[in-house]
Amino acid sequence: NGIPLSESMNIGPVMMEVQFYRQLKQIVPEVVDFTLLSNWGGVTVVSIDKKAKKKVPGLAKKVAFAVKTLKASPFVKNVVVVDDDIDVHDPHQVLWCLSTRFQGAKDINVIPGAAGSFLDPSEPWLNWSGDGYGYTSYTIFDCTEKLPPYDIGYRRGLAQPAADVWKRIDKEWDSGGFLKG
Repeated sequence: NGIPLSESMNIGPVMMEVQFYRQLKQIVPEVVDFTLLSNWGGVTVVSIDKKAKKKVPGLAKKVAFAVKTLKASPFVKNVVVVDDDIDVHDPHQVLWCLSTRFQGAKDINVIPGAAGSFLDPSEPWLNWSGDGYGYTSYTIFDCTEKLPPYDIGYRRGLAQPAADVWKRIDKEWDSGGFLKG
């Protein structure tokens, strides 16, 4: 497994990405986009139809488990599932999503003993001769926006300052040099 950025690290995943997407879309039609963000799938990102989550319970996990059934799945070590409002090809959007829609205590699943790749230097090989796949921990990061009922701290756009705070803002707004709208 070469250290980025090497030619094989850039060209190889592009070829695999198309096949992954085609195969995955057949299994889970709610998949919107797919990318191998790094290392031949070491970090894979899948976006799902945000509206479909209401109709298909557990859609994020369904997608993540479907990814691991694909032919080239030994290369997939970590999968990040996001909503379709995130561009899976933009690492900044994926990291933003990981920072704002993910809580490790609730939104991570680690499956030990999953099929891995002999290219992953961190995994123990199935046999020490090096001619077989090893085992890895398959990690699922559910970075989708949660459906109601939300946790109180998770509500988007609903958290409002207390009435006394609004009064103080209105009173002191002009002194801060801001114009009232």
